[in-house]
Order: sequence, then structure tokens, then C-alpha cells
Amino acid sequence: MGGAIINSKIKSDLVKSRRKALGWTQMDLAIKAGLSMDTVHRVESGRIKTFTKPVLVLLASALGCAPEELLVSDNYASEGEQCPVLKPE
Repeated sequence: MGGAIINSKIKSDLVKSRRKALGWTQMDLAIKAGLSMDTVHRVESGRIKTFTKPVLVLLASALGCAPEELLVSDNYASEGEQCPVLKPE
């Protein structure tokens, strides 16, 4: 899957808690997001160090949240400001 590499951390605990709140397994999330189960597992375990914008968008869409919600917030300045890694290319 192509796209710019994002050097930011995903809130792995939030991904996991949202998935569980939906009553989904990691496999369910992988299918709904169109990602591999290995990718979902690495995201939730915090072992994924870099990822692409499409991966972030697919995860957020499947979990019903904005992509910015899944990123550690110290990577962009203020509330309401669009996360720089998500600005249109």
C-alpha cells in the first residue's frame, strides 16, 4: 500500500479499546479495514514504528473515528489544527 510514511505514533490502546467496544476480534478489524491481521496486531501491540497515511485512514474509517484521534497528539500543535501528516498532498 503506497503513500507517505508517517513518523508518528498511533494510540495503540485506543485502537484496541475501540475494536473491543465494537465487539470485534483483530481479524474482524483487519477485514473491515482491508489490512492484514499482522498489521492490526502490530498496531495494537505498539510494535509498528512507521506506517502510511492510507493505513491510518483505513483504521480510522473502520473504527468510526477521525484519523487524528488515533495519533499521539504531541505531533501537532493545537486543537482544531489539522495534523500536518494528514494534510492533502
